[in-house]
Amino acid sequence: MSTSVSVLCPNGHRQNVKITPNTKLLQVLEEVCQKKGFNPPEQYELKYGRSTLDLTLSCRYTNLPNNAKLELVKASKPRLEGTVTIALQLEDGTRVVQDHSPTISVWEMLEKIENGPNRSYKGHLAVVHKSSDGATLLHPVCIYMREEVVGEKALRNTSLHSLGLTAGKAIIRLIHRAVDDKTLHDINNKIDHQKEKLSKVIKPQQALGADSDVATKPAVVSDEIKMEIDDSNTMPETEEKACQAKELQNVKPVAQVDPFKADSGTHIAPGVTMFRPGQPVELQGLPPDQQQLVMSLASAMVPQITAAMGGGARPRQNRQEHATSSTLMNQFADFKFPEETKGKEVYKNELSEVKHEEDFKPCDRETLVYSLQENRPIEMMTTNDEITDQFFEVTESDLRNMVADLQKNAFEDNQPLMTQAMRELQHEQKFTKYDWAVIRIHFPNSHVLQGLFRPKETVYALTKFVKEQLEDKNTSFHLYTTPPRSVLSDQSKTLIQANLVPLSVVHFGSQEHKDNYLSAQLLEHMTSQVEADKLTIRSQQNYLTKENLTLKGSSMSTRQDRAPVKSEQKSTTDGNQEGGKKIPKWLKLGK
Repeated sequence: MSTSVSVLCPNGHRQNVKITPNTKLLQVLEEVCQKKGFNPPEQYELKYGRSTLDLTLSCRYTNLPNNAKLELVKASKPRLEGTVTIALQLEDGTRVVQDHSPTISVWEMLEKIENGPNRSYKGHLAVVHKSSDGATLLHPVCIYMREEVVGEKALRNTSLHSLGLTAGKAIIRLIHRAVDDKTLHDINNKIDHQKEKLSKVIKPQQALGADSDVATKPAVVSDEIKMEIDDSNTMPETEEKACQAKELQNVKPVAQVDPFKADSGTHIAPGVTMFRPGQPVELQGLPPDQQQLVMSLASAMVPQITAAMGGGARPRQNRQEHATSSTLMNQFADFKFPEETKGKEVYKNELSEVKHEEDFKPCDRETLVYSLQENRPIEMMTTNDEITDQFFEVTESDLRNMVADLQKNAFEDNQPLMTQAMRELQHEQKFTKYDWAVIRIHFPNSHVLQGLFRPKETVYALTKFVKEQLEDKNTSFHLYTTPPRSVLSDQSKTLIQANLVPLSVVHFGSQEHKDNYLSAQLLEHMTSQVEADKLTIRSQQNYLTKENLTLKGSSMSTRQDRAPVKSEQKSTTDGNQEGGKKIPKWLKLGK
């Protein structure tokens, strides 16, 4: 069990408190508050780690280690004391339930029960009586949890508050038993020691509180009127009064001095702070004649200090700046962000993270519109045609595809772990090789709008493109992909980040139901899906050409790298043979 705890106070100081297993945490808190001056204690609480401790518990039940580090913190709401319901269990097993104030002592509680309606308890509770044989004295002992309060003196000096009972309900057991004189003497000495220790803490604080104002006032006054009282010890009192009267005649009245106006502030120059003589706080405790002298001297010195420091125009400038700032604040006093920006990052737009502006510039959209309901020739297989067995045979191309898939899976499994930034960079590099992204927007009326975009353009550019093609520009809509349904709500994402590169289908959604959403001018130039497919192939032709050239170049370079190795080996072998040098038997050259 712990024998002491260390409490960290809000001012950074640490206070060690000696405890026993029966010491209540409330006693620890009050002792620290009394020694460090944190009053009232009801506004503070103790914390151990991240948990707030129950102050009504004794140290025995808190599971605190030895030399535990506690923290004294400000409570979120002050701790209130209420009525405590005590069930006093007597020696015969009966219980007497009554409400008591936490401030009363246990002895007063017993006397209150004796004087209650039930007169049968009179003279049996708060009393020291002899045993049946008359040889020993039986002292009252109250037991709360595992703490025993033994003897009349201990019961008189132990309150319910000190037991940690400030509210709620509790059971206290009362018994009478014999106590030897030594034990009783030790208990009384311990109580006297606690009283003496408490008085040492309280008396200095009372003296400090009574003398703090008187002790600080002369020091402040002596600094402020130092010019007048430097020679007070060497000058007679009548001569001093005569000099003061002469100075008062040569000084202008206080009302004529502008620097003491309320809006001029207390800072009259950089590094110089002047108090206002009109305020009674600074001159409290001075005689009236000295107050008038201080006010007059200060009034005469302020203009000289201000002029010497060049601060004459600064108060006016400060007032102008303050007026300008207050005007701006009044203009934006009722400003509120729109409701549609709720939960969004309003300081970030679609171009806030643009690094290469040319990658985000709009390109020629090559806008096309076609309908899914157009009749396209579809070759239907007749019912008489049957699939031959050759269709199900595994061909060479099928084997190549299966091997490629196995190699791809093995390669992905052996890849090292990557961070999110590395994955995003790899994903971006994977799709930046495309020059264009073809996006088709499907409308509810089976119309399809197709356009070309740069891969690094944002979702905002796509939304803007769709809005420009609508008949009613004020129509509220949203774009989403499926499956699964995912709304393109983040307008700052690039098309690569939104997984819309190189080819993608986006759906148009709106709560307004119309027959035609697109403009009539655009519908006049409606084409077929075949034309849209041709444009898609043509836009991706550059990428396919680059891929073919890359593959051919890599194969040619591989062949060229292998050829010199063989020729070099052959020339080396021929050189050894032409030089007439014999080849050792143990050296075997490859064929």
